[in-house]
Amino acid sequence: MEPRKSIRDITSSNSKIISDIVSEQPIVKKTKVTSKIVDLPVEEKIASEGAYIPVTPKKPNISIFVKIRNIVSHTRPVYIIGLLLIVILILVLVFIPSPTTKDPAEQAKVEAEVVKKQLSKHIILPSNEQIDIRKITSKLEDPFFQNAEIGDYLIIFYKNRIAYIYSVEKDIIVNAGVVFIDPKTATTTSTSSKVKAQ
Repeated sequence: MEPRKSIRDITSSNSKIISDIVSEQPIVKKTKVTSKIVDLPVEEKIASEGAYIPVTPKKPNISIFVKIRNIVSHTRPVYIIGLLLIVILILVLVFIPSPTTKDPAEQAKVEAEVVKKQLSKHIILPSNEQIDIRKITSKLEDPFFQNAEIGDYLIIFYKNRIAYIYSVEKDIIVNAGVVFIDPKTATTTSTSSKVKAQ
């Protein structure tokens, strides 16, 4: 048996000699992988000019929990606590309902009480009946609504047959008048058809 030749000596020879040497005896190469020295048999392919193409070792299969543990162990506790507080804050904002989402009927009652209280500073309100308070949402052709603006309130006392237009922004009574109810349209819900003032 011939003494073993190195790969550098062989590259100048023909390819048959190279394949004979490689197949006779595996060459062992020491490689450093994650702080351990591991002996790997070099079954690396030799290119046509004798250069090595290294075989990359397979990465170990690490579970997601191990990866998270490694990340957490290398980060500062302040960052972890901050991240947890942000996640908790987001969950609280998503799952706790906002206090501004109230029932529209309840909001209308509260708004009517505020208007009634402000109007009672200007006139003495009848105490023997309920007040019908409507918000003006569009301009009307009726002369009673001539000076009214959008956002003002129409306050109606049906038993006493009195109607007021009150501006909350200006804190004044814009107009007042007597209410005439047409018996044919008394069952409709439209304020403009129910109330005609002089």
